[in-house]
Amino acid sequence: NKDVEFYDFRGFYFPESFDFEVIYEYLKDRTFDKEVYFAEAIFQDIADFHGAVFQRRVQFEKTTFEKFAKFGNVIFQEFADFRGAKFNGAFFLGAKFESADFAQTVIEKNANFRDVKFEKFADFRGAKFQMAEFTHATFESWVTFEEAEFKSSDFGHVTFKEWVYFINSTFGEATFEDVEFKGGANFTYAVFHIANFYNSEFEKRAYFENSEIKKNINFAYAEFHGELLLIRIKGKPFFIFYGTRFSDKTWIGGGTNLEKALFNFSRAEIVDFTGTEFPEKLYEEQLLEKKELNDEEKKYCPENWEEVSSIYRKLKQAHQRHGDYIKAGEFFYREMECKKKALREKRFSREWFRSFGYSFLKYSCGYGEKPGTVIRNSILAVFGFAFAYLFSNSINLSGNSVVRKFLQSLYFSTITFTTLGYGDIHPINDTGRILAMSEAIMGAIFIALFIFVFSRKMMR
Repeated sequence: NKDVEFYDFRGFYFPESFDFEVIYEYLKDRTFDKEVYFAEAIFQDIADFHGAVFQRRVQFEKTTFEKFAKFGNVIFQEFADFRGAKFNGAFFLGAKFESADFAQTVIEKNANFRDVKFEKFADFRGAKFQMAEFTHATFESWVTFEEAEFKSSDFGHVTFKEWVYFINSTFGEATFEDVEFKGGANFTYAVFHIANFYNSEFEKRAYFENSEIKKNINFAYAEFHGELLLIRIKGKPFFIFYGTRFSDKTWIGGGTNLEKALFNFSRAEIVDFTGTEFPEKLYEEQLLEKKELNDEEKKYCPENWEEVSSIYRKLKQAHQRHGDYIKAGEFFYREMECKKKALREKRFSREWFRSFGYSFLKYSCGYGEKPGTVIRNSILAVFGFAFAYLFSNSINLSGNSVVRKFLQSLYFSTITFTTLGYGDIHPINDTGRILAMSEAIMGAIFIALFIFVFSRKMMR
């Protein structure tokens, strides 16, 4: 009716036998050319709005859909208000919204927003979804899912052109594969059971501060162009950064636990890991040592020790870049260990014999990272030669007490090791001369080694 200012169905009860054609027979091409109000209405049977056009504002605030609601290919040319609505399954496939408010909406069973387009803002604050599908949807403006709850959600191939907010949202299994985050993405204080950001692209900022990840989060082949904050993450999840392309504005740290994290083929060398907790051995190294792997572990397990060594090298470079030379030294040590293991795999080859050179560096000075190892070895050498002198009777000792003789042997061993050689005690046979010569050479080497390792650490 042209004289009607708006269509008012507020508080209406649509029984199970209601025929929607009764409404559409008064409309041309299922087009509502005036404002429509369905606030607090109840649809006992399937609500069929498929293909309808709402040219003006439409209100479904606190509406109850007791069965499935069909909004497929619906066009909302102005604001659509679904605040507090309750759905027992919702079908919005291919719908187009100018702007929409789904705050506090509850959708049981399936919520299908596949191929939906939002031209302006979309508000899903506090909404509750059992199974939400937004695949291939496009959000032209900002969208918020703050404090929303998802038991299962699929945002695969979605395009967010402006900021998207998932602050304090709760996810069961969340899929964000191949998503384009052209604006910023804020997941601060979000809770994930499982999250998958495989091959997604973040063109601007991505915030995951104070989020909780209960099982695993997958960033394999994801790409970050702007700032990434993955800090103060709660829990000890399985992080997958396989092939991840980080920006130089990435910070993974602030107490984040990377006990289980994979960095194969990623750009980890430019990441700031300040405050991150790493295990003694990276998860990649643990996987390669493990005899039995599950399907997920087989998928990302390194192929060889050279690959693990390169990961340690990248993490070493990352910590050097940000001034944490102590941690960089620890990664260098593990890098050399993996190189040694790689050489050991080629038995009786030229590389295999080279691996023993790595063993010497390891046990003599900790690959140049442990001056304490040099000191320990020096003390052991001094005491070892002292006993050798004592029991071989190869130096001139005075007195009858064993303790006195041992102290004299220790004294002689010390001045020989340090190449001081005062001359008050000296070798009395060939055995003593050979021992003294050997100790003097060893002492010169260890003293030079200590100076090198110590100065290297101090220069850092």
